[in-house]
Amino acid sequence: MVYLIHFDEPYHHARHYLGYVEGNGRRKTSCLVSRLKRHQAGNGSKLLAALSRQGRTWRLTRVWWNGTRDLERQLKKAGHVGARNCPFCNRKVLGELVKTQSNKLKKFIFENNHDLIF
Repeated sequence: MVYLIHFDEPYHHARHYLGYVEGNGRRKTSCLVSRLKRHQAGNGSKLLAALSRQGRTWRLTRVWWNGTRDLERQLKKAGHVGARNCPFCNRKVLGELVKTQSNKLKKFIFENNHDLIF
């Protein structure tokens, strides 16, 4: 699955981080939460480790549940992934997500909200 993280304050030029985590079926959510906790601890990407060292906060803002490594590459290659896909930065995206998100996503966000804002 592919996920998008929004930084509460920009870090130099960066405002977002796009990542990928593998997982199948029910393991998807636990793999994602585990990956986010590794990011929080400074053991994930170098960018999020730098944010962690500075005490900056970030939040999970979007998940492509069936996203593949190829989708992650496509989104990164297209550029401005955050501005185009982040519901915090682009209210049009927020409206589309509210209309189309599944009950599973709503339940995941509700039940794990304390784990998703770092």
